[in-house]
Amino acid sequence: MGLARRFRARGVKRIAAVVAVVGLGVPLFGGVASALPNFALAASPQVVDFGRVRPILGTVSQTVTVTNASAAALPGGRYVFLGDVNLPAGFRVNPDPGFSTCIDTGDGLAGTTRGLLSHGSCTFQVQFDPVQLPEDTYLGRLNVTMGGNTLRVLAVADIARGIPGLPNPNFALAANPPYADFGRVRPILGIRSLTVTIENASAEALPGGRYVFLGDVNLPAGFNVDPNMSTCIDTGNSLSGTTRPLSSAGTCTFTVRFDPAQLPSGDYLGRLNITMGGNTLRYLAFAEVNRLIG
Repeated sequence: MGLARRFRARGVKRIAAVVAVVGLGVPLFGGVASALPNFALAASPQVVDFGRVRPILGTVSQTVTVTNASAAALPGGRYVFLGDVNLPAGFRVNPDPGFSTCIDTGDGLAGTTRGLLSHGSCTFQVQFDPVQLPEDTYLGRLNVTMGGNTLRVLAVADIARGIPGLPNPNFALAANPPYADFGRVRPILGIRSLTVTIENASAEALPGGRYVFLGDVNLPAGFNVDPNMSTCIDTGNSLSGTTRPLSSAGTCTFTVRFDPAQLPSGDYLGRLNITMGGNTLRYLAFAEVNRLIG
């Protein structure tokens, strides 16, 4: 299942999962900025898409390859899987070194990594198990650190156990593109923007609702929407407000912006939550600020 389809219907109570891989300079859930962003570690694929996961089928898994893209060897380090506030419900790595060759010692949530030669690579098998989880939205982070460089793998999942159209999820809201990836942003070039189209993919009209841009723990550092260029907005500002209704198959747009001007080097995550007619789409935005390149 493709990534676009995976985000076509991000109702608050269904199952889907995606893993995005970014370099780390500042904790995405707050904290003090690191002096240097990641230059050495790379990951492939850049985005690992689990698609829509059916609990009856059990655990799903995909492999991420981590590469030392620098000219120097990197010593072994550590890996840890974290959740939004505590344990990463449902997410882990397979600790079997036959599947996760990056692991030296450890388990599914934390341990030590092997060293990597210049341009050497190893793997983590990332897993998501929905079987024991209630309906909700989940975010996990796999941090991989070698030689002072930290790579972060973001894992996102929505869980549903109902039938579309009944009191559980209805799969009404879709987004294109499926997420906003601003990549490496140069502060000297100022604000970056990207337009996302929101579609009512259901057979029924949806009443107007609300939107809010959130960060991991509070305000979404650097991220907002342009209220003057966003046709989904009825009233509001760059961080929150009300949305216009959408007819069946109707669309509107949000212009998502990222302003790096006041931010230190590092990686940032924001969430634009859009709710219409009881359906909530959580739209993720990623950016990396690198002041060493201007």
